[in-house]
Amino acid sequence: MTLEELVAAVVGPEQRDWYKIVVGGGSDAHGTIAIFKPDPAVSLAWGITVGDNFKEPWANKFPDPRASSHWADVRLNGSVVFRATYVSVDGARADLPMPDSRESPGAVPEAYARFVRLIHELESAHSFEEYFERASLTRMPRSWPDLNRGET
Repeated sequence: MTLEELVAAVVGPEQRDWYKIVVGGGSDAHGTIAIFKPDPAVSLAWGITVGDNFKEPWANKFPDPRASSHWADVRLNGSVVFRATYVSVDGARADLPMPDSRESPGAVPEAYARFVRLIHELESAHSFEEYFERASLTRMPRSWPDLNRGET
């Protein structure tokens, strides 16, 4: 399996294809792991805090303006093979992808939106789509990730 195939496999499945395990964590450790049921060698781990005080207009416009950035890791046999950043908004009620500042305002590659939506749905009962819209984010067809540029 290539790295591109692995990331595509993670972006495609639904929440029901994952088995979630809360492991604790903290600012320097992932708090949650999810095992891919069709292939337990594939897992996600997320929750390490990158920045406690994330400031961007799209992320701080909710009733609770607190936002923080975090890492999500795609793992194969327990080894990290890909890492992406996401942002928790509205006092950690929702997880959203960071827009690509090189594109139009609020633009997010479709696959990246699906990746963060999966993490959000494994964590929260709130509507990802509602938060995505309220943040004025939009999906774009550009491929993600661009592994040739090291983009996450």
